[in-house]
Amino acid sequence: MIAELASTSARVQHPCGADALGPHLPVIIVALEDHRFYQHHGVDWQALVASVWANIRSGRIARGGSTLTQQLIKVSTPGRKRSLWAKLYENLAALKLERRWTKEQILTAYLNRVDFGNRRLGAQAAAEAYFGRKPAKLTFPEALLLAALPHAPTRYNPWSRPEAARLRFQQVLNQLIGQKVFPPAVLASVLPPTVLPRHAPAAEAFHFTTSLRQRHPPPPGTTTTTLDLELQRSVTLFLQSQVRTIRSLGATHAAAVVLDSRTGAIRAMVGSADPAGPAGQINAATTFRSAGSTLKPFLYLRAVDTRSLTAATLLPDTQDAIRDTFPDYDPRNYDLRFLGPVRMREALACSLNVPAVVTLARLGPREVFAELQSYGLKFRRGFDAYGAGFILGNVEVRPLELAACFAAFSNEGMAVTPRWLESQPVKRHRLSPPPAATILADILCDNQARKRTFGLNSPLSFEGLRIPVKTGTSSGFRDAWTVGATREHSVAVWVGNIRGARMDEVASITGSAPLWRAIVDELLKRGDHGIASPHEGPLLHQAPVCQTTGLCPGKQTMETAPEWFLPGSEPTVSADTMWQDTTDGPALVLPSRQFAVWCGSASNTLGAVAQASESIRIISPHAGASFELDPHIPAARQCLPLQAVSPPGVTLEWEVDGRPVIGSDSGFMWPLSPGKHEVRARAGALTQSQVFEVRSPAVSASRN
Repeated sequence: MIAELASTSARVQHPCGADALGPHLPVIIVALEDHRFYQHHGVDWQALVASVWANIRSGRIARGGSTLTQQLIKVSTPGRKRSLWAKLYENLAALKLERRWTKEQILTAYLNRVDFGNRRLGAQAAAEAYFGRKPAKLTFPEALLLAALPHAPTRYNPWSRPEAARLRFQQVLNQLIGQKVFPPAVLASVLPPTVLPRHAPAAEAFHFTTSLRQRHPPPPGTTTTTLDLELQRSVTLFLQSQVRTIRSLGATHAAAVVLDSRTGAIRAMVGSADPAGPAGQINAATTFRSAGSTLKPFLYLRAVDTRSLTAATLLPDTQDAIRDTFPDYDPRNYDLRFLGPVRMREALACSLNVPAVVTLARLGPREVFAELQSYGLKFRRGFDAYGAGFILGNVEVRPLELAACFAAFSNEGMAVTPRWLESQPVKRHRLSPPPAATILADILCDNQARKRTFGLNSPLSFEGLRIPVKTGTSSGFRDAWTVGATREHSVAVWVGNIRGARMDEVASITGSAPLWRAIVDELLKRGDHGIASPHEGPLLHQAPVCQTTGLCPGKQTMETAPEWFLPGSEPTVSADTMWQDTTDGPALVLPSRQFAVWCGSASNTLGAVAQASESIRIISPHAGASFELDPHIPAARQCLPLQAVSPPGVTLEWEVDGRPVIGSDSGFMWPLSPGKHEVRARAGALTQSQVFEVRSPAVSASRN
């Protein structure tokens, strides 16, 4: 059992056999409630006549005269109003029951059904609640107090009315002394027992059970959930340990979800390291958090599925790759480096930002946003609230839904709908055909492909096992994610602060990845497996490509790599087409529009050159750019570099607002000045100009 869920109608009841009721409680109950129980046949006519006479004398119903058999009929048929006809029904039903059941059966059934107060039905539920033990282990005073409660369980509630319960205890003790059922020596030293303090109902999986009640109000009785209690306990311990480890870095919360990749069954859900702590009752496993880079696999899945890209497609990771498409957007990588030309495999494995935005532009941002929603990912707001930045993580997602979608990478493109109850039907939906999902899963398993960002010995690396995994870190180090899948389970982990406070540069590889790895290692110990390797077939082909260009290997190719393709998407052009002879030898030639600035930077370790241009194109400052002066830096040091791509062999001249800018060994640098400005680059008859803005420093209000 993982929880007892309270409600207006819920009751705790644990039926047991006669042998589990112990030596004291049945005897005391008979003495107090029906001392001629073993002599009558269901109706005690003597007691009935006495009760009728007493009621006539008092003018009201003061005594019932019901036997235990009649009381069993009453508690077994709730809802009947007190009336002459109801009493007649109880009498006839009691007489009939006594002909079919033994006295022991009747007494046992009564003790399993009678109300002992505080929503406890039956002796076992009451004994466990009030004394922390089974009925068979009750002491005589404990059994006596328990037997005193059914007469008026609310009036004698030992938790809320302990003095009334003590007085009731003394009353029934005196009654037993008068009946002489027990030896006087036994009753002489009996004292009221100590009752355990009120405690919360059992709930080992607080956030799971709370969320379950919100989504699926449980029916009466026992409900079988999908939770694996042993796994839940292990995940809870791992999560608590990781939060203790990184608490000094400003991370106070974490969440983890483990789903069955085939059925969607939630096997573990931990929404907080400390449900009783500050904000701990918020279930982070079902709370919207900034996604970081965790959505990139789904973007590239769509690109491969629609044949817009292959895993070998060369993408730009450069400063100016997206300025023509998104002039006001300037994404950077986590390590602030630009790698230049990268194959899609490396772009995804290393979680590079610019290639993702380039891919998004090719597919259409709105179209991709809608497609991700069709996958089962729910977003808090619409596309206009996020813009193109949603693919880099300014959109919020929930760990539970992310894990359900990520199951597609271990399940041949099939995502699942989370299931809370074993009685719920299994629901799966296809994100892509199996070949595209297989290619993406292969990339997400590729430890070599991600080494430039994560190294070879990160928590994402598995010796001899293929485990697809993706990390994500939101801006400002507010959220650290890791999501991945074994063949059998999908696991999503989030680390951060539930109120959104920044962590002290806790990235996914140090914040969430160790916790995710501990959970996956536990699953592997329990029998999980890595996913299978791709196989050559009619729907999936493997071919060698040039590691530098992603094209067919040529004479200039120094290293090749095997790559997987959908049929007909393999490259047919030789890598040699991207090389040209220069005075310094063969050089890699890259499109100037996306690579010109990078080719001229220190990051260009390939010796690549930008394609020659037949016109002038200003790349710094870009059109419509806006800059702000920094009041903490001397004005003489705040300069704007002027850069452009131009035909080979020409000499550029620069003007800003019609005034010439003089070059130096550092190139053309223009001192920033507030206002709107026009920059112009000229080379003979060739010219280009564009407008940019410089703003004065922002003035901060101060208090004395």
